[in-house]
Amino acid sequence: MYDAFVALDDDRAADIRVGRRAAANFSMGLGFMTDPNGDALKGLGALTALQDNASGFFQRILDTHGDAMACRAGCSACCHVALDVFEGEALRIVSWVRTLDGFERAALRKALEQAKAGGGTPGVDAAGKKRSPCVFLSGGLCAVYAARPVICRTQGAPLQLRKEDGKGNVTVSVDACPLNYRKEGTFPVAAEWLDLDRLTVLQVLAERQCAAAGNEPMPWKKSAEGRVSLGEVRRELLRLLA
Repeated sequence: MYDAFVALDDDRAADIRVGRRAAANFSMGLGFMTDPNGDALKGLGALTALQDNASGFFQRILDTHGDAMACRAGCSACCHVALDVFEGEALRIVSWVRTLDGFERAALRKALEQAKAGGGTPGVDAAGKKRSPCVFLSGGLCAVYAARPVICRTQGAPLQLRKEDGKGNVTVSVDACPLNYRKEGTFPVAAEWLDLDRLTVLQVLAERQCAAAGNEPMPWKKSAEGRVSLGEVRRELLRLLA
């Protein structure tokens, strides 16, 4: 992975501030206190808006840097991973499935059953290592693409993580898929980096809104941190679609 840890001099600090302004623009219009879909999504309005903003952010990167990116339908390198998600994102997938018509539900069930029958046949991830695919990867495509988690919507973009050592020194890690921006001079500038620290805060706020909405309990298992594996989500979807 592209992994540059940079000590901040004055010029570099200015670049990071520009990047943070870009991240602030990314979060505009989330409307955390309102649910644009009314009661139907049970407190998932902020999360849905955050997911839409994440997709929009990535699309702008793709529009600008697409020639230097491998991201397109058929590339599933970043999908060879076992993920767990906030429960709100798990509920978001279930809520989306409930909106599908009969034809769409049948097609989704077929895709999920095909993925399950494949038994997680290993593929190659972005680093060239053999790994099992996501439980929702079917025929090289995401079966729940419209409701995929935030992390899936940002893969391929330059991701910024800020670290402090407790002594006032700040370093920044910038990460991106190794299949992207491989030629010199093609890596996006700091103003285009997605600030993961800010994104995490926004996601926690969205999750709190969801938790406060009184959603019906789901029969899936959760980790001690309250996260849900996508395997558990697939199990629930197959039950729902039976």
